[in-house]
Amino acid sequence: MTPRTPRSERGDALVVFGLTGDLGHDELLPGLVLLHATGRLGVPVVGVGRNAPDDIEQLLRDAIDPELAGRTGLTIEQLVDEIDLSFVEGDATEAQTWNDIHDRLGDVGLPVVYAALPPALLGDVAEQVAASSLPDSCRLVLEKPFGEDRASALDLHERITDQIDPARLFLVDHFLAKAAVRNLVDARRTPVLDLALQAEHLESITIEFPEVGGLDGRGSFYEGVGGVVPDVVQNHLLQTVASALATPPGAPSDGDAERAARVDLLRRIAPIDPNRSVLGQYDGYRDLDDVDDDSAVPTFVSAELEIDHDRWRGVPIRLRTGKRVASGAFAIDWRLRGAGLARSVRAQIKPQAAIQIDLDELDPDTHGTVVATACTPVRSDHGALDAYATVLGDALTGERHHMTSLDEVVEAWRIVEPLLGPTTDLRAYAPGTPLDDIT
Repeated sequence: MTPRTPRSERGDALVVFGLTGDLGHDELLPGLVLLHATGRLGVPVVGVGRNAPDDIEQLLRDAIDPELAGRTGLTIEQLVDEIDLSFVEGDATEAQTWNDIHDRLGDVGLPVVYAALPPALLGDVAEQVAASSLPDSCRLVLEKPFGEDRASALDLHERITDQIDPARLFLVDHFLAKAAVRNLVDARRTPVLDLALQAEHLESITIEFPEVGGLDGRGSFYEGVGGVVPDVVQNHLLQTVASALATPPGAPSDGDAERAARVDLLRRIAPIDPNRSVLGQYDGYRDLDDVDDDSAVPTFVSAELEIDHDRWRGVPIRLRTGKRVASGAFAIDWRLRGAGLARSVRAQIKPQAAIQIDLDELDPDTHGTVVATACTPVRSDHGALDAYATVLGDALTGERHHMTSLDEVVEAWRIVEPLLGPTTDLRAYAPGTPLDDIT
């Protein structure tokens, strides 16, 4: 069972590895801004990296666009002035870096270390935390991916928990903090949907996550992590599938029960069959810096999921995602079978969170059938907090509701394991190709 940490044990400093990269600029720094603006930060933040920025204030300023500042009710300059952000330059695996972190923090009681680092470094980070002069209460929060496959994830967890009390270890998948994903659990509790969304009424289920952007500047990371399956499918998409298809617990907001339901669902998914999957790579990927000329790392995957569960057994479930593809919605579509009023139910996560139902409707002029759409937008954030603001806030308070667990991580690796590693059977596709055209 995932350990609990009482929410009263609030961190009094936040140490973040990864603030100077794309994740820092796009997600972590804006998350810190939202936390500060809602009064939920209130602690010094120390960024750590091999190369400290020349201008820390400019780093923060560049991450705050006018729309974000407008949401806070503060000006960009007010936010830059008010957030207590400093930097330590150093390598996460070297003792001197941790000595410098300790000196920078001074007399703190419960520092929180947030490590957005490659999985190969996470064991070293845990050992450095344990060997450092930081308080024994120090909390360690680790970004995905955790491990490189099922065996390495288990080995990594054992290595870390030999150094760190499991109650102080938190595993992040920020998709679990997206309100649009969490709304999937609530939507499944709706009696009408609960009756409709089961095998006897379903023709198919499709999960699509198109990403328009490419991998410029991230070639080294992507090659190192192994491509689209470890980067997105093993974590974000399987967590979304588990949230959408697991049997919802009776009590809303019961984090332990929701995690148990997701684990149960993941355990019922068979390992993906490579013969019923397609892997692809967009034209131009091999021209990127730090990418091999003959790279066999996939940037696209289409895979079929098979779930041994009464509600979903026998229903074709297709998952598709890729980089540099045509724009489209991140959504789950339940296609209903047979003649009837409703044709499909669609839970859209991005760009606008919504529940959409396509209905057959009689055209009074032609007396033929037309498709009408009933669409209900839903809140796409936690009040003023987006996913990373929620995750960072939970890291400070010790709340696990929006965190993943080792059981989920291991089961997800088991599911995708047949697709791991380089492959010679890659479908080339032009940037801007629709997901369902890559076959």
